[in-house]
Amino acid sequence: MQAQVGMHPDETLADGVIRTEALCDLGYPDWRDRPAIERSNDVFLCGDSVAAPSLLSEVSWSSAVTAAEGALRAVGREVIHI
Repeated sequence: MQAQVGMHPDETLADGVIRTEALCDLGYPDWRDRPAIERSNDVFLCGDSVAAPSLLSEVSWSSAVTAAEGALRAVGREVIHI
């Protein structure tokens, strides 16, 4: 989830982040809940809404790499980083 709101002139960045997160909590109570990449029974998820670091397309890419590595390890294949 991404949100953009204006800050009050005398508001600190930390206070602005807290206020924005509180607003997001009101409208989207589960916005912080992102599923793990590695599920169970050799099932792996990737996409822009999984628990991987970064934002949007970077999360998709990062989770795809992590899921592919997990799937390879699950079937006994070596993971090679080039």
